[in-house]
Amino acid sequence: MNAVLIWIVFPLAIAVILFLFQRWKQTITLIGTGVALLLAGLAWLYPPDGAMRLGPWIFEITDRFSVHGRQIILTHGDRPILILLYLMAAFWFLGSLAAKVPAHFVPFGMAATAIMVISIFVEPFYYGALLFEVVALLFTVLLSVPGKLPTKGILRFMAFQTLGMVFILLASWLLNQTHVETINQTLLKQALIAMGLGFAFLLGIFPFVTWIPMISSQNNSYLAAFMFNIFLNGAILFGLSFLEQYAWVQEYIDFSVYFQIVGAIMLGVGGLLTAFQRNLGRVMGYVVIVGIGHAFLAFSLGRTGTQTYFALLIVQICALGVWSLSLNIIYSQLHSLDYSSVAGIAYRLPFPVIGIFLANFSLAGLPLLAGFTLYWALGSQLIFQSSLRITIWLLVASIGMLGGGLRSISVLIAREEELPEVEESTNLFKVLLVFGGTFLVIFGMMPHYLLRFVENLSLVFQ
Repeated sequence: MNAVLIWIVFPLAIAVILFLFQRWKQTITLIGTGVALLLAGLAWLYPPDGAMRLGPWIFEITDRFSVHGRQIILTHGDRPILILLYLMAAFWFLGSLAAKVPAHFVPFGMAATAIMVISIFVEPFYYGALLFEVVALLFTVLLSVPGKLPTKGILRFMAFQTLGMVFILLASWLLNQTHVETINQTLLKQALIAMGLGFAFLLGIFPFVTWIPMISSQNNSYLAAFMFNIFLNGAILFGLSFLEQYAWVQEYIDFSVYFQIVGAIMLGVGGLLTAFQRNLGRVMGYVVIVGIGHAFLAFSLGRTGTQTYFALLIVQICALGVWSLSLNIIYSQLHSLDYSSVAGIAYRLPFPVIGIFLANFSLAGLPLLAGFTLYWALGSQLIFQSSLRITIWLLVASIGMLGGGLRSISVLIAREEELPEVEESTNLFKVLLVFGGTFLVIFGMMPHYLLRFVENLSLVFQ
């Protein structure tokens, strides 16, 4: 039995089958959640290059799959990535039971996750860039409303992803032309510039960042957050695999310095602009931008920073899930997330407002909530490496997110003479909110459990 059949072909086949039965939305959502959990569990129990025991039968799992000279390699060390990606998918699929999302959300999400696995582990590596373009197309269709033109944010996202693919392919070609024994400095500089531009487009690095707040304000909040979480973090893992493939380049350039510069820029842009938004969706979008900055800072610190990144990722998954689901509930009632439309809605929809509060302030680093200890650890590591100026931007970003959160809450609890009539939040949403909020508080008060869980994940990229 081949690992590719289990963790790639099988979920793709399930995605096609679920797409054919969209009329039973709740059923396919539960099936999709179960399949994603099953794949994560199989990765946990059975390594891709080990053996699987099913009753009296034992199946050897081969870790390589070749097609016309192209290989997909899933090794024992790749298990944490498989577990992480499919657990993320299961989390978002389960939450969609309480959200207003189209019936094809789970099939498209399952397919996007499986293709992302291929893009991270395929060789030659440049095929990963082409596959990320396919993932971008899937998200473009998923976020678009049938019968309506795509929003400006979606069109800009697709344009930037296409440009990113072109530059990454160019960088791969240039690096393959460069011989390790006799380095052509001019060719190497051109390759590094192309690589930088490619991943800037792919990850939404300033100034190519505008599509993130546009999508978060113009499109379904839950679908947008799912895309930010799965696509952007998958792209980060893809980028790390890219650097691992061309590890010899790091002998000529110190990427950690550039990671810190990019991280500081993203913290400054996202943090400062968060405080001046007048739309709840845009606030979430700029907080996502800050999260990209945190990721770059974490990876600039080596092994300890990598562990911090995965801890921040788990907090981000939980917080964005609660936040986007709350925004989805509010939008389904009011059809707008502008401050002028949601003023005073806390008195009609208290539970979504509580969700926004917990998620926003967790990602802002409010003490006793999930992000605080991790930001403190990240800042301490930066100071230890004499990066005080970068640490200041970390503080500025948190202050900006706190300011944006306080503005949002002040609008949501403002006294209004006339409030719109809305339906009460569903019991399922309340249950999911309680679980999500509890995790955010537990991670904040007892972060050592979280760090212990992500320790093995951080070893993948050492």
